[in-house]
Amino acid sequence: MVSFDVPEPPDYGGAVDVYYKVMALAELGVDIHLHCFQYGRGQAVQLERICQSVQYYERDFSWRHHFADVPFIVASRRNELLIRRLETAGDPVLIEGLHNGFLLEAEALQGVPLYLRAHNVEHRYYRSLAEVSASVGKRWYLKREARKLERYEKIVGRARRVFPLSVCDRDYFIRYSKQVDYIPVFHSVDRLQPRLDRGKYALYHGNLSVPENDRAARYVVEEIWPGLPFPLVIAGQNAAPGLKRLVDQAPQVQLLEPRSVADMDRIIGEAHLHILPTFQATGMKLKLLHALFRGRHVVVNAPMITDPALGTLCHQFDTPAAARDLIRSLQGRTVTRTEWEQREQVWQERFHNVRNGELLLANMRSGS
Repeated sequence: MVSFDVPEPPDYGGAVDVYYKVMALAELGVDIHLHCFQYGRGQAVQLERICQSVQYYERDFSWRHHFADVPFIVASRRNELLIRRLETAGDPVLIEGLHNGFLLEAEALQGVPLYLRAHNVEHRYYRSLAEVSASVGKRWYLKREARKLERYEKIVGRARRVFPLSVCDRDYFIRYSKQVDYIPVFHSVDRLQPRLDRGKYALYHGNLSVPENDRAARYVVEEIWPGLPFPLVIAGQNAAPGLKRLVDQAPQVQLLEPRSVADMDRIIGEAHLHILPTFQATGMKLKLLHALFRGRHVVVNAPMITDPALGTLCHQFDTPAAARDLIRSLQGRTVTRTEWEQREQVWQERFHNVRNGELLLANMRSGS
């Protein structure tokens, strides 16, 4: 496995998928040699105990890569030592992310089985970042990189199989390859705990330094919450000063900054409902899985649903007024045992890590 980053600790979306994929494959008896690009996250101590080997590589942040034809996230990872090691081993390689697409270009690896885990439609993600950036220079840079990424994406067709982590991403990548198989995201939920009682508040949670999450949190506070008598919690690290001021001025709204994963789990577990809008329908939103499998009622807009199986478990809105109506209707209602059984079924059939590890291995073998 070649990871774009050190996946430990599993504290953001891409790292979560890689980390829990390693755990699931190891449980299935797979011998894993993990190669990671390292830039500020230390070493994967836990994964070093699980994998046969873990190798680390420095990213090259040289300014010259900004002038390359390939995207910076690819150019800054190109590494000849990694290519030589993979060539010598000759083992099947699971490439994590378009970030490591240079491996698909390498002539030395033409005889090596290469598979790609597509974590996102990267050019769409970069364009969404550009839309919310306050800096003119940063917007220009992100749009430029988005164009490079869109041109570069055809490289995925060189992989023996492509494994997107959402249905909508699968539907996108089939333009480049006929060998595209949806493998749901790997995640931290290893069991479900039914919550049949009432919670204390409504919750929006996420990494608030991410522009998309900042935008969604502001939307909830400004567009949905005015006039609602129910308390709202915005939970996440690194909130921008503007969001903090907005929360301070809003009645019934407070900001919490969880100190750990366990602290965030507690906040999720005490919420009566989760309000989770998004404006970007790519990738898989881990916050949605956490809310459904560790929380109570979940209220979302359509772009949040990147797997149809999850849509049946959520309450959906398309306008702020519709969201308010849903929140009022759910305020006094608990989740029923039947609803929890439906979540359990979807988790077992669609989002069980070991089952999806078996599915990944089966698809890799069929593509060999």
